[in-house]
Amino acid sequence: MHPAVSIVAVVMSIFFLILALAIPKWPCGGNIFDFCSKIGGALGDHYLAIGVLLIIAVLLLFVVLVILLVVVFVSAPPWVNIIAAVISAVASIFAVAAVLLYTDKASVSWSPFMAIVGTTVGIQITVMLILALIFK
Repeated sequence: MHPAVSIVAVVMSIFFLILALAIPKWPCGGNIFDFCSKIGGALGDHYLAIGVLLIIAVLLLFVVLVILLVVVFVSAPPWVNIIAAVISAVASIFAVAAVLLYTDKASVSWSPFMAIVGTTVGIQITVMLILALIFK
């Protein structure tokens, strides 16, 4: 598999997750950090947790992106791809946790839908990286 495929997939995942965080169309009526997390009670705490989980996933995917870009331009040992796959898997777990928390505590809207798209692409990245390791 060409490394550009993984890089494009990571960029798409990051894009959709950031879009989900940035668009102020959550069911609470605003941005997840600005308005939703300030709602009183447990619901505000749930929105804050969802946002934090998505931010962690985005940051981890940025690390994966950097690793993949370095591997393209520099000859790196095979274990670097293993690290990228593990970090991508952890990022996917955080994103899935955010989506599951949202699904359990709130209703469906466009922003969470974008998070689901980003999560799906993140899981696909993990699978592609693992398959690349197996069939290399």
